[in-house]
Amino acid sequence: MHSCPIVIIGMQRSGTSALSGALQKLGVYFGQQEMLYPPDANNPKGFFEHRRATMLNLRCLEAFQMHPTSFDPLPPDWKEHPEAESLRSELKRFIKEEFSKGGLWGIKQPLTSLVLPLYNDVFEELGLSPQYVLCVRNPLESMNSESRLDFGEAYRVMASLGKMAVGSWLRYTLGSFADATGHPLDVVGYENMLADPRSQLEAVVRRQPDWSPSAEQWESAVGSVQSGLRHNRSTPDDLNAFPGIVRKTYDTVLHLGPSDSREELFALPREFLAWTNILAEAAPIAGKLGLAWMEDGQPQVAETTYIPTPQWQTVRLTIDAPPRTPVSGLLYGLPCRAWIRRSLWHGGTGSAPATPRCGLGSTLEFADGIYRLDAVFEPDQIRFVTPGGIGPYELELEFLLETSPSISAESAARMARQLDECVGVVERLIYRLRSV
Repeated sequence: MHSCPIVIIGMQRSGTSALSGALQKLGVYFGQQEMLYPPDANNPKGFFEHRRATMLNLRCLEAFQMHPTSFDPLPPDWKEHPEAESLRSELKRFIKEEFSKGGLWGIKQPLTSLVLPLYNDVFEELGLSPQYVLCVRNPLESMNSESRLDFGEAYRVMASLGKMAVGSWLRYTLGSFADATGHPLDVVGYENMLADPRSQLEAVVRRQPDWSPSAEQWESAVGSVQSGLRHNRSTPDDLNAFPGIVRKTYDTVLHLGPSDSREELFALPREFLAWTNILAEAAPIAGKLGLAWMEDGQPQVAETTYIPTPQWQTVRLTIDAPPRTPVSGLLYGLPCRAWIRRSLWHGGTGSAPATPRCGLGSTLEFADGIYRLDAVFEPDQIRFVTPGGIGPYELELEFLLETSPSISAESAARMARQLDECVGVVERLIYRLRSV
């Protein structure tokens, strides 16, 4: 396997496809042709995006409750997430299976810009030294281009970004610089690529000492970049209507030379992160672990509060219930996803596993020593049975709790499906009774 892959990053509609097409003609392998998305009305010359890279990136975003327009970076402790190892293994398999035959290779998929720490980690494990190429275009042009995407009769999955595209452009651009620190990174400006593709491509080629395209390859690569595919124009002055960080980022990135000091640029991601922290969604509401049971015909309740965090945390709850008593209740007061990697009873005859179960509307899966609870808003999100011996007992739970609008939507959809199934069962039963 060639040890220095070319990884093209940057926001969609910023010239990533045009650059990839030219690099392919210079000899870069982006994967088996049948695995690349075919040309369409939006990109008549092709996308050069591998389907497996797209699916992996989308999986990664879903795991960390992000989306293609997210402003947040991967969490610093992303390796601790229950799905992190699965994602790393999937990326390793993809690279080994697709690019191990030798020759210069590359990956182009805009969402990679949002999950670069995952790629960097796997590249390091495989002994690879990536060369990053960041495509930059005036965000207003990217926004206008994105708004005119033509999906024909197909359903458009994501609504047009509108002015949100400017904020997303900052995340794709500044986040890429921050996450690519320590690796070679070249900037290809959209206008410069159209005006003088040869010089932009030469800057990329010079990074690879064993790369010498032929004259025919150069002619084909330069000829593939056509300025006629550009359908809208904006000037840097048009960015003055937005916060100053937008114009400053555009000017700084676009005029950054290979030997220029990047200290000023590194200050911009910190400024952007400060703004996103201020404008971020409110933190999750305080959590309450509450379990109830029946004793002598009377309901009993034990509960404790905690503060949800994006990291693993341990919560303990004392339950003064008889041995072998079913207890059930809430792990959190709203729909949530909880990863449980430690669940124990203490007391009685010592410590014993506390095997969780879930209520009717929630779901529970177990894999690799970790439970995944997708809990809906119901009284019995989680259930246990107290151990033998004399109580009271202490329930110890170590879990990672996630809440988001998408989790709530999934919860509502799951409940709706279950209600539909119940209605269907009742309707079939009524039909059978009437037929008797």
